[in-house]
Amino acid sequence: MTAAERTPKEILARLVSFDTTSHKTNIPMAEWVSAYLAGHGVASTMLPSDDGIHTNMFATIGPAEGAGGIGLSGHMDVVPTTSQPWDSDPYTVVERDGRLYGRGTCDMKGFIACVLAMVPELKAREAQLKTPIHIVLSYDEEVGCTGVKPMVEAFGKTIPKPRIIIVGEPTNMTVVDAHKGGYRFRTDITGKDAHSSKPQLWPLSGNSHASGSARTAEACATSAKRNARARTTIPIFIMRCSHDLAVSRQRREAIRTRVASITAIIMLARLCVDTVGGACSQLRRLVVSSL
Repeated sequence: MTAAERTPKEILARLVSFDTTSHKTNIPMAEWVSAYLAGHGVASTMLPSDDGIHTNMFATIGPAEGAGGIGLSGHMDVVPTTSQPWDSDPYTVVERDGRLYGRGTCDMKGFIACVLAMVPELKAREAQLKTPIHIVLSYDEEVGCTGVKPMVEAFGKTIPKPRIIIVGEPTNMTVVDAHKGGYRFRTDITGKDAHSSKPQLWPLSGNSHASGSARTAEACATSAKRNARARTTIPIFIMRCSHDLAVSRQRREAIRTRVASITAIIMLARLCVDTVGGACSQLRRLVVSSL
């Protein structure tokens, strides 16, 4: 290892040469990175997996006593190349038309290479750093982020806990301050299965079916009129939910309100009528009056 091997392109070519597909070991790559850092006077800590096949890596540049710090985070594993139509060796970086091609050049060994290329400059300015810079490298991100979980648990215990983390995932060079995902709800209804066209088969609590239906319908109607305010349908809500995930607490409460309203409207329509056509009419009237 030589200090001259420091340009992002040179470092990236070396990182890509390691086949760190998730089901394979990433230890050779981690050891190379550790040796590179050691060549610049930066100590690193390995945090191996329980099976000893993979390892996380953590290193710090800056004041050891500095609280918090900024973590530059990346994962060392990549997805498989099996059955993919590559025009070149995926583990050899090839430059074409100003772009670098190879497995992991974008996601996300490119970011790791840029971080490592900055190490000499950061080390030269170490005395001036008021807060530490942490290099946080994990394994098995591509198969459920399994590697980073034990490292997060080690924060503040065996390794310092960064104040903020910058994850170098590809974002077209824009800042993304939250992550989309899924938001799921579950409604449990206790009773006997029956088609909505035959409410007489639904056993409800109370002295009679009619009184039970009335009480349930009244409760649903009250909830629906109180909560239903947004013009939405179930398909639209689900689509919004899956793409609209970086939501504030107020937004989450609004989503819960919508789900409660939709559930109440559907339950009321089914409880109040005894035919499918009647159910549709009742649902339509209730939706219009609630919006």
